[in-house]
Amino acid sequence: MSTVLLFLSILASTVPMVACLGLIWWLDRYNREPVPLVAAVFAWGAIFAVIGSLAINTLGNSILAHLAGDANASLLVTMFLAPLVEEPMKAAILLLVAQTRWFENTTDGFVYGAAAGLGFAMTENFLYFQSHADAGFGQWLYVVIMRTTCSGLMHALATSVVGAALGWAKCRSGDVKIISLLMGLATAMAIHGVWNTLIVLGIYIGGQA
Repeated sequence: MSTVLLFLSILASTVPMVACLGLIWWLDRYNREPVPLVAAVFAWGAIFAVIGSLAINTLGNSILAHLAGDANASLLVTMFLAPLVEEPMKAAILLLVAQTRWFENTTDGFVYGAAAGLGFAMTENFLYFQSHADAGFGQWLYVVIMRTTCSGLMHALATSVVGAALGWAKCRSGDVKIISLLMGLATAMAIHGVWNTLIVLGIYIGGQA
C-alpha cells in the first residue's frame, strides 16, 4: 500500500497544480507568457522556495521550542513564522522575472506569481500526502482533497498578489515600485497567516468538541 500511495501522492500533488497553472496561462489569451519562463518560475517555487522555507522554518522552530516549548513552537511557526518566510521565498524569483521584457503588466505578474505559488504548493502537498500515508487510505484521501482544493490555491493566490503588485508598478517610479512590492508582500503574508490561523483554530476547536 505504501508504494501505491507514494505513486498516488506524486500524481495527486502534481497533476492538479500543473493543470491549474495551465488554465491560468491559457486564460491570458492576448499576451501569453513564454512556457519555458513560466515553467522556470514554477520550478523555483517547487524546489528552491521550498528548500529555503523548510530550512528557515526548521531553524525557527528549534529556537522557539527552546524558548516556548515544542507545542507552542509548532503553533507559532504555523501561524506567524511560516507566512513571513514562505511568501518572500516564493516571490523572490519575481524580482528577476520583472526585469525581463515578458513581464509587462499586472496580468503578467499575476501569472508568474501563481506559477511560483503553485510550484510551492505541489511540493508541500506531496510532503503532506506522504506524511499521512500510514494513516490509511481514507485519511490520506481527506488530506489530498483538502490541501488540493484549499491550501494549494491559497499559495497561488498569495503569491499572485505580489506578482500583480509588481506588474502594476512596472512602469512607475522606483519609490512606487518599492511601496507596491511591500504592500503586495504584506497582503500575501496576511492571506497566508489568516489561512494558517483558521486551520489551527479549526483543529483546536474540533479537538475540544
